[in-house]
Amino acid sequence: MAENIQDPNKNLLMMEEYSTQYLGFTPKSFCNGIYNAMNEYLSECIKAVMEFMTTEFNDIISTHQVEVGIAKILSYYSDVFDKQFDRFELYLYKNIFNIPSNVLLPEDEVHTTVVTKLDEESLDDEITMLELKIWAIKVANARLREELVNLDISQKQLDSTLAKLNELRNLMAEAGVTHPHEALLATEENIVKSKALIAKIMNDSPPSPTLDGISETNFITEQVGKSRKQCES
Repeated sequence: MAENIQDPNKNLLMMEEYSTQYLGFTPKSFCNGIYNAMNEYLSECIKAVMEFMTTEFNDIISTHQVEVGIAKILSYYSDVFDKQFDRFELYLYKNIFNIPSNVLLPEDEVHTTVVTKLDEESLDDEITMLELKIWAIKVANARLREELVNLDISQKQLDSTLAKLNELRNLMAEAGVTHPHEALLATEENIVKSKALIAKIMNDSPPSPTLDGISETNFITEQVGKSRKQCES
């Protein structure tokens, strides 16, 4: 907020700075923009008058006379315009761009607030709670990263298992097995029967190394083959 300072120049500078902060532009730049625009319009007007006089009255007035007359008109209007614009500029500074001392910008309201010790303690507690929340979020993020790693490992294991199952399906399809579960049960049953049959043959076989000129091994092989045929039938 603007303050009353004994030095007029400093006071004016402070007021101008606060006006700039409040308006978003400097009052001086605003006035300069209007002044330059008015001068540009005046120059264009004088130029148009000069071209008209030179074209329409060239048989009455010489070009030199037109230039001398235009120079006098421009000098007169420039002097009048400068004086009037000075008055206009002072009016703007005093009545338009002057920010009253009781006006306070939102960003300066903090300077009017008195912070007590209780407020400071409350703010410290709030900061502590925020720090704890940040720490908890960091811990949760670390655990989530670990879970993501474990999920990635599990996904790779699952992909490997599915690939092996697909290979097994392809092998069974090539072998003409349409019901894998039933085929496995039947195979297991045949193996159990074969083992029982082999054990029975081994128990019933004589201890001699040969049977009518047939070795014991060949005899057992023939018996096992017969047993398989019986099981399959």
